[in-house]
Amino acid sequence: KENTLLQKVNHENEILAQTLKESVSRFRKLFELAPFGYQSLDEEGHFLEVNQKWLEIMGYQREEVIGKWFGDFLNPDMKEKFAERFKLFKEKGVIYSEFSMRTKNGDTIFVGFDGIVSYDENGSFLQTHCSVSDISLSKIATEKLLKSEEQYRLLTSEMQLGLALHEIIVDDQGKPTDYRFLSVNEAYEQLTGLKKEDVLGKTVLEVLPNLEHEWIDKYGEVALTGKSIQFESYAREIGKYYSVSSYSPKKGQFAVLVEDITDRILAENELSNKHKDLLTSQKVAKLGTWRLNVKTNEVTWSEELYKMYGFDSTQPIPPYTEHMKLFTKSSWDQLSKALALTSTKGIPYELELEMARKDMTKGWMWVRGEAEYNDQGEIVSLSGAAQDITERKIQEELLRRNEREKSRIISNLPGVSYKCKFDESWTMLFLSDVCETLTGYQSSELIDNKVISYNELIVPKYREFIAKQFNEARRTKKSCNIEYELTRKDGSRIWIWEKGTPYFQDNEWFIEGFFMDITDRKVSEEAITYASNHDYLTNLNNRRYFVEKFNSLISEDRTSIGLIMIDINGLKIINDAYGHVKGDEAIKKVSNLLMKVFNQEGVVARIGGDEFAILLTNKTADEIQVFKDKLVEHTKEILIDNVQVSLAIGYELLNDTDKNVDDLLSRAEKQLYRHKVTVGESIRNHAIKAIFNTLTDKYQEEKAHSSKVSFYCKKIGIELGLNKEDVDVLELAGMYHDIGKISIPDAILDKPGKLTEEEFNTIKTHTQIGYQILRAADEYSGLAEYALSHHERWDGRGYPKGLKG
Repeated sequence: KENTLLQKVNHENEILAQTLKESVSRFRKLFELAPFGYQSLDEEGHFLEVNQKWLEIMGYQREEVIGKWFGDFLNPDMKEKFAERFKLFKEKGVIYSEFSMRTKNGDTIFVGFDGIVSYDENGSFLQTHCSVSDISLSKIATEKLLKSEEQYRLLTSEMQLGLALHEIIVDDQGKPTDYRFLSVNEAYEQLTGLKKEDVLGKTVLEVLPNLEHEWIDKYGEVALTGKSIQFESYAREIGKYYSVSSYSPKKGQFAVLVEDITDRILAENELSNKHKDLLTSQKVAKLGTWRLNVKTNEVTWSEELYKMYGFDSTQPIPPYTEHMKLFTKSSWDQLSKALALTSTKGIPYELELEMARKDMTKGWMWVRGEAEYNDQGEIVSLSGAAQDITERKIQEELLRRNEREKSRIISNLPGVSYKCKFDESWTMLFLSDVCETLTGYQSSELIDNKVISYNELIVPKYREFIAKQFNEARRTKKSCNIEYELTRKDGSRIWIWEKGTPYFQDNEWFIEGFFMDITDRKVSEEAITYASNHDYLTNLNNRRYFVEKFNSLISEDRTSIGLIMIDINGLKIINDAYGHVKGDEAIKKVSNLLMKVFNQEGVVARIGGDEFAILLTNKTADEIQVFKDKLVEHTKEILIDNVQVSLAIGYELLNDTDKNVDDLLSRAEKQLYRHKVTVGESIRNHAIKAIFNTLTDKYQEEKAHSSKVSFYCKKIGIELGLNKEDVDVLELAGMYHDIGKISIPDAILDKPGKLTEEEFNTIKTHTQIGYQILRAADEYSGLAEYALSHHERWDGRGYPKGLKG
C-alpha cells in the first residue's frame, strides 16, 4: 500500500511539475510577445531582466544591458531626475515616470514607465517590475496638437465666435468654487443671450445659480494648469448646442470660445449615438492574447480579447473560418496574408487592423504574431498579442481633420492672421500663408525679421501713429483698429486694415490679430471725397469745399480772412461765337492762371459758371490789391481765337458784420460789379471786333461779301434819302450782318457743292447767333436786329421768324 501511495504521489508531482513548466513557458512566451517593454531593477537601480520588446525599443543586446545601471541609458539631463524618482519609487512601491533615453544608435526617444516593487516574505525590497512604452510619437502628436490649438485660437480670436474671459475663484485649499466674468464679445452675447451689462463683474453662480459644479472643476483645471480643452455641450436654458474651446491666457484665468452648432448636432443625432457607443468601448482593457493551432484551426482568446471584439467570454469563440467577419475587408486581407506567411515560413508580423465588432461598431487594434515550433522544428501553432488602439486612431483622425479644416479656413480668409512681439520692429512669430499674396514676402522672410521686419514695410509717416494706437490699446486692454499704407516687395503701395489685440504672457507683451488689403475701398473713398470737393472741369475746389473751409477758418480767427471774387468778362460772347468748348477753354486757362498766381497761398475755388473765389489769411488790403493787379496783367496773355479774356475782380476783408460766407461774398461781389462796369463794356466791344476779324480773316469770301453788302446798304440808304446817321448804321449793319457765321463748322462754310437739308438748317442758325453776339455790347446792340432779320422775305419765306408784308 505504501508503494502504491508513493507512486501516486510521485505521479501527481510529475503532473504538477509539468503543469508548472507549461505555465512558466506560457508566461515566458507572453512576456516575450508583450507589445510593451519590460524591465526589472535591483535596489541600486541595476538591470536584472528585460524582455525582447525593451531590447527592440533601445536597440541593445541583452548582455549589453543586464547588470548595468539604468541611469547610464538616460540622456544626461535625466540622471538626477531618475535618482529622485527611483528613491520615491522604493518608498511608495508604485510609480509612473517619463524619461528621455538614448538608444544604442544615439537617437533620443521618450519612454513611459509604469512600475511596482516586489518584496520578499520579510517585507524587504526584492526587485522592481516596470512596463516600458515608447511614447515619442505621442509626445510629437501632443506638441502638434498644442501648436494647432494655438493657431486655431489665433484665428478664432478675430472671427465671429463668442469669446468670454473669466477669472477662477478658489477656496483656502486652492479648490475651484466659482468663476467671474471679466469680458465678453458681442458674438458671445448674441450666441448665449447673456448681456454684457448683466454679467461683467459677476460670478457664474450669481448669473446661473443652477450650473453644475463639473463645469467649474473643468474650467478650474484649465485656469490652474494651463491645459486647453475642447468639448461640445447642450445648454438647457438656451436650448442650443455649442462647441466650446477653453484655454488659459495666464494662470488663474481662462477664456472660452463658443460656436452655435445646433444645426449640425441635430443633423448628426445618429452619428452622435454611435460616437457614444465608441466612447464606451474605449473603456475596456487594452491588451489581449491569442493562440491558433495551425492543424486544427482551434483558437483560444484571453478574456481581454473577448472584450476587445465585443464577445461574451462565457460563450464559445467563433470558429476561425468566421474570423474574417471581425475585421473590415481590407484589414482581413492584410491579416490573412500575414498569417499565411507566418504559418508556412515562420515570418513574424506586426499590423494595425480595423475591427468590425459584434455590436457593429468599428475599432482599431495593433496585433503581433509569430510561429511556435515543436521539437522537430515544425510550426505547430501561432500566438500573439493584440492592443486596442482605437482611441489613438480617433485622435489622429481628429488631428488630421482639424488641420485640414483650419488650413481651409485660413487659406480662404481675405487677409492674414498673425502673432507678433510688442516691440519696435513688430517682430512676427506667426503669419498665415496669405501673407505672400498680400505683401509679396513669404511668411518665413518676415518671421523673426529674417529678411525684413514688418515695421520696415509700413510707410514711414504711419509708424509713429501705429505705435501710439497700440500703446493705447495695451493701456486700455482693448483691441486696436487702424488703417495705414504698406510697401509691398515689388515697391507698390497698398492700404491695410488691421485689428490686433495686445496681451501679456510669460512676462512679455504680444499682439495677435488680422490684417487685410483695403486698397480698392480706399481708392474709391478718395475718389468720392475728391469729386465731392472739386470742380469737375478745372479740378479747383468747388463751392461746397470753399464754404466748409471758410467756416473752419472763421471758427479759428475772424480777423485775418480776406476774400477775392472773380468773374470772366464776355464769357457768354465766347460761348455764343465759338461754342461751349471754347468757353470751357477760357475757364480752364483762367483756373490755371489763378493756381499760378496764388501758388497754394489761399483756397482757390470755382463757385459758379464763370465765377471764382479765393480765401486768403493773414493778408492786408494792400497785399490783396497786389494779387488783383497781377491777375489783371497776366490775363492779357490769355486769348481765345483772337478774343482777349479779361476779368472783373472784387475783394473784401472779413468784418464783424459778416455772419457767414454769403455776407462776405455779397460785399466782394459789389466790388466786382464796380470793376465790371469800368472795364466790361469796352472788353465786349473789343471781343465783337475780334470775332468779326477772325471770321473775315479766315474766310476771304466772307470778307468780300460783307464789304459788298455794306457798300450797297450805304448806296440804298443814300438813294432812299436817309440822314447821315441812319446811313452810317445801315452801312455798319451790312458789314456785321453775318458775324454769326463764326459758329458754323468749316466743313459747311467751305463746302463747294449743294448743302443738305441738315447742313442748310445749321447755316440758318447764324442769324440768331449773330443776334446774341451783337446784343451783348451796347455799341453794337442796335445792329442785333439787322443780323437777326437780314434773311427775312416779303412773302414770309425767309428765316428765322418767317416775317412777311
